[in-house]
Amino acid sequence: MSDFRQAYPETPQFMTECSTYLPTTLGLNWGVANALIPSVQNGGSGATMWVMATDPDFGPHAPWGGCAGSQGAIIVNSSTEYLKTNDYYMVGQFSCFIRRGGQNVQVTKGNEGDNLSPNQFNNIAVRNPDKSWAVVFVNNMNRTENVRLSFTGSGNVWEGVVPSSTVTTWLIPADENVPKNNTDSTMAYPFAHANRTNSTGPIGARKNETCVLPPVTTAAPTSTASTSTTPLLPVPHATHFVQQSLLSAISGKDECTNEQNVLVRDMLQSHRARHGRHR
Repeated sequence: MSDFRQAYPETPQFMTECSTYLPTTLGLNWGVANALIPSVQNGGSGATMWVMATDPDFGPHAPWGGCAGSQGAIIVNSSTEYLKTNDYYMVGQFSCFIRRGGQNVQVTKGNEGDNLSPNQFNNIAVRNPDKSWAVVFVNNMNRTENVRLSFTGSGNVWEGVVPSSTVTTWLIPADENVPKNNTDSTMAYPFAHANRTNSTGPIGARKNETCVLPPVTTAAPTSTASTSTTPLLPVPHATHFVQQSLLSAISGKDECTNEQNVLVRDMLQSHRARHGRHR
């Protein structure tokens, strides 16, 4: 894809042959992230994942052959229930926050490993049309990564934690919407999910809450670096993670517009994904 981009830079490319295989016991499924991130890093304008839905036996299967089985985004039984799998939520780490018309920006430091390596720390940074940023990380390094992030031409530096064995999305506001002198900005946040509703529990009642930047904190960085002397700004709500004990299977109206606003964490279940919300 990179060679084609260099030869024909004005021709858009899309990765359309992506699927994940059947889940394995105690295994972590990185298929979606490992298909989408390299595609965009190497010149792709987008990617799609197979399969949208399967039955509980990961079928039906075409009579003329094909894969023995692929995990779908949704598993539908023979009556009225369905389950949203790990693939469904991992696709949302990208599609819920990277906007149409966004521009991928090359990450110059911090990526480690590739799809052929047993472990990876990989990310893409996309600048949305409203000048906000969506940064998606995959951390398969068997350790938590403390990340310091800066953008060329911006005086702001962001710090936060990307936990081990996760795909994590950071939403970073446009520079003009960053609070100045430890005061909250009066401008509307530039991303669509900023003032949505949060649940008080995995499937609890909702209440309206407004997302604001937390107080300034610092952390010891181990990944991307910056020489800026600007006070470090914490990644919004970077300390809010869905704990394993809070995860539960849910169905119904659980779409991107109701996901946690600023930081979404996918716990990478080894089989049918179970999902919860931040408090």
